[in-house]
Order: sequence, then C-alpha cells, then structure tokens
Amino acid sequence: MSANTHFMEHRWGTRVQLDAPAELRAADGTELDIVVDNASLSGAFVHIPAQLPSLARVWVRPRDAAGGWIEACIVRNEPAGVGLEWLDPGAAAVNQLLALHEAGNRQGAVAVSSARRLKKLHPVAQHAET
Repeated sequence: MSANTHFMEHRWGTRVQLDAPAELRAADGTELDIVVDNASLSGAFVHIPAQLPSLARVWVRPRDAAGGWIEACIVRNEPAGVGLEWLDPGAAAVNQLLALHEAGNRQGAVAVSSARRLKKLHPVAQHAET
C-alpha cells in the first residue's frame, strides 16, 4: 500500500454536533482525553492531542455518559483530529453517544464551554502528510 492511499469512510446516518469530552484508549495502551466533535451511527470525528496511525483500533467512551466503550478504527487523519468508523455501529453505546446531542441541547452552553476548555488544554499535534 502506498503512502498516498486514502481510506474510504462508510458514513451512514445523520451526523450530529456533540462537542463532548471523552476518553480514548488505543490497542497499544495509549490513553488520551479527547473531544467528540460530531458523530453518526457509523462513526465520529474527534479532536485528539496526539496522532495515531490510520487503521489503528481504538475505544472511545464519553465522560458524561454511563455508556460503555465504543470500538472503532481510525479511517482518516487530519491536523484537527481523526475520523473514526465504529466497528459495531448497532451497539447500544453508539446510541448512548448520540443521545448526548439531545442532552447537550437541554444543557445549552455549559456543555459546549466545557468541551472548548478541554480543547484548549490539549492542543492538537500538527503533522506533515506524505
């Protein structure tokens, strides 16, 4: 596979804005505080303080939810974060993550300002694409 190979996302479902603080665990043991920018039934885009390789397996869990870990694969790297594709899009945890959109609408600016503070604490590492 060449360095210029691009991975295709298989997005389905409505993408909702979340700005939800979460935690991420990688298969290599890396643990990071992240912000889930937006999500759908098939995946999400997350702001992440370090770069992880494409196709890395990761687990995501929102901080404000009682839900479980959501298993995903990194399908896109960008300077602002990574695109994830859920490995089990029908999982109950995905539905709990998307339910944060409704909870966020009820909580208003408090949830958004909290997520923005987390982004400031963990600036995204810039990387050069080859």
